[in-house]
Amino acid sequence: MNRKMMQGLVAAAAAVVLAGCDRGFDPAAEIGLVSREDGSGTRSAFIELTGIQTKGSDGRKIDRTSPTTMIASSTAVALTTVAGDPASLGYLSLGAVNDSVKIVKVDGVAPTREDIAAGRYALVHPFNVVTKGPIEALKPAARDFLNWILCEEGQRIVERAGYLRVSTVIPYTGAASVAGKVVCSGSSSVTPCMEKLKEAYCRTHVGVSIEVQQSDSSSGVADARDGVCDLGMASRALKGSESGSGLVATPIALDGLAVVVSPLNPIESISKEHLRKAFTGEISTWSQMK
Repeated sequence: MNRKMMQGLVAAAAAVVLAGCDRGFDPAAEIGLVSREDGSGTRSAFIELTGIQTKGSDGRKIDRTSPTTMIASSTAVALTTVAGDPASLGYLSLGAVNDSVKIVKVDGVAPTREDIAAGRYALVHPFNVVTKGPIEALKPAARDFLNWILCEEGQRIVERAGYLRVSTVIPYTGAASVAGKVVCSGSSSVTPCMEKLKEAYCRTHVGVSIEVQQSDSSSGVADARDGVCDLGMASRALKGSESGSGLVATPIALDGLAVVVSPLNPIESISKEHLRKAFTGEISTWSQMK
């Protein structure tokens, strides 16, 4: 996406915010569904975990997201859109949520670190780094950075950024003398976490430069496969066809999917079943969300 297109999206989102400021919440209003684009790993995880995605008689997966849904091209656009519309309903990576939106409980459970770790919160997905082959086959700088992410120091950065650490933490045996360039590409949900990791790592590894390119999970997987990047970022698991092409997904964090509404919306909890019905168009107004 070029700069002019991005500026247009930001301007449009800002207009939504300004329009929303003059409106209160109306229970009879139509639910303003906000989802992510097809290549988004966050969307893939959400539709799978909520049952919006089903299988046809031929075994193929079917995304039953309502055609009236507004499609946001990035995490930032989804956040701004929900913040500006009192009738909106969306979902975000938990680490991307700020005070401009309100988090709604799912089946009475909030996406807290404790409830996610205990398995009580229903909407959880991995942040994966995708590589072409095993970690050992990466070039030295990329291998060292990924190993550092998985060590105790890297996982502390993951937690400080608002995510959950992975269960297996490895000892780090790298050296500050490693040098080279590392290109990371993919998910806009993983990008903020990766930026924090990059910043901390580069403070002590001055010979390494790390470039983080934001797009979506499918692009990150494809870039890793094609050798365009060293580390692909994906907020979903690999599909069967992808893992069969020699790609390896390494979890670097766990993330909760936060269901979000405008702060003007009084709703406190939504069932997973009502989420499914809303996003498939089976219910259309907030008065039905009971």
